[in-house]
Amino acid sequence: MKKYLHEFCRDFVSTEKTISKAEPLQMPYVYPICAQMFVENGKKPDSKKLRHSDSLFRKKAGLFFELSGTSALMLISHLSMAEDAEARMEEIDAGKKILKEYFPSCEALFLASVVLTRNTEEEQWDDIAKRAQGIYENIRQEHGLLTAGGDIIFSILMAKTGRDETLLNRAEEIGAVLTEALPDTEPITLSRILALESEDSVEEVTGRFLALYNELKDRGYAYGKRYQLPMLGIVSMLPMEIDEIVEDICEVDKYLARQDLYRGLLHWYSGTVRLMHATMIVAGAHAKERRKEQGSDDRYANLELLAMNISLWNLFYVLFI
Repeated sequence: MKKYLHEFCRDFVSTEKTISKAEPLQMPYVYPICAQMFVENGKKPDSKKLRHSDSLFRKKAGLFFELSGTSALMLISHLSMAEDAEARMEEIDAGKKILKEYFPSCEALFLASVVLTRNTEEEQWDDIAKRAQGIYENIRQEHGLLTAGGDIIFSILMAKTGRDETLLNRAEEIGAVLTEALPDTEPITLSRILALESEDSVEEVTGRFLALYNELKDRGYAYGKRYQLPMLGIVSMLPMEIDEIVEDICEVDKYLARQDLYRGLLHWYSGTVRLMHATMIVAGAHAKERRKEQGSDDRYANLELLAMNISLWNLFYVLFI
């Protein structure tokens, strides 16, 4: 395994353990997502900062907010990485109040506010939220709601690009190709992330994804067909040969299979979920490495947000399917 990939895996496992000890009794599948957030940002979790951020968040959200712990732990992790957790919480709360004017109240509004307020000026928030509402209504009319929270997050991401209609049409074209190629999957969320993250032609984007999906399958790796797909979409856009991406995913999957975290019997840590986490680690490790080399990595800037969206999908499947 490549050195930087091995280091990312090692930090991922140790970070997950730290978070789970500092914030026990949360939904188990959210710990790896939060661990990814820390490691990709080059941060180490601090138990005191996590507990302080927990207290800040509960004061704003209320003691009984989001009993499953899904959104809460991601927000707490996000706050604990901020230079000024109090100021960041105030920003997120202010963004949430704006979002409540345009979207149905749900647990994801705090996460949606993270998306809304990051790297944007406060005077832009209302306009972005208003345009995002139009995208959200379009999605609801065309497809119904997959998860209210996930659709809100994607609507805001699309609104922030300023290419609302173009992205929706592009996502439809990508989705049509993927549905025909993989009729037993649910590619709607995947098609949106591919439309957001790549400006290559529809043929190129879908071709790379299908090549990656099929090569994993040919090598005996059964990748998930629902909420796991968007993460595979992100990694398919890495500037590498498909064979190399597959090799990295397989190596990380083997590493994770030896860790205590993935030896239990809980269904959200099944081999399919482990493979999704391996894919997430490969995407995060390469993004982190590229930032070291180039100073920025806009192409993969939405990886943390995608991880949040996947967590909402996990909650949807655990509770309702």
